[in-house]
Amino acid sequence: MKRILTLLTCLFAGTANATIITNDTTSITTTAQSYSQSVALTDTAFTNVTLDLFAKGDYGMAMNENIVFSIDGVTIADWTYNTPGISVTNNYTDYDYTLSGSVSISDALWSTFSADNVLDISWVNGSYVNPYPSQGGADYVTYSISGDPAAVPEPSTLALLGLGLVGMSLSRKKK
Repeated sequence: MKRILTLLTCLFAGTANATIITNDTTSITTTAQSYSQSVALTDTAFTNVTLDLFAKGDYGMAMNENIVFSIDGVTIADWTYNTPGISVTNNYTDYDYTLSGSVSISDALWSTFSADNVLDISWVNGSYVNPYPSQGGADYVTYSISGDPAAVPEPSTLALLGLGLVGMSLSRKKK
């Protein structure tokens, strides 16, 4: 019986690997730079969707030195150098910081984003975020949205085979 259960577990178990849904890297070359792109989705069946965001630039101590990242008009991240829960590296005092972190997107929110098979992705730097490539190196924003492919139901023939094997083992024990 244990062997049969082990066999069934192996047959029905699947492994999920995170898949990149979309990603981009854009250089920061102007003050208060913004970015906008519509991405057509070929597959919308994902769970555990995550945004990984890296922003390197003038995210210092002045007001309005932030980055706001949105999907379909919904703010997913609004970060400055002192946002809790993200990693911050000071590359050049008061001028250049690297902000990095991940944001989980709930399955319910993902289903609303992906319902029309298009993601409208945008980010905007605050009004005082200036490009300073001479202080700390080139400035950029990189994002990646990834998720686990949703489980695909096993064919009914495997389910019937499993039930048949369990039934045979149970009838054998009764005899």
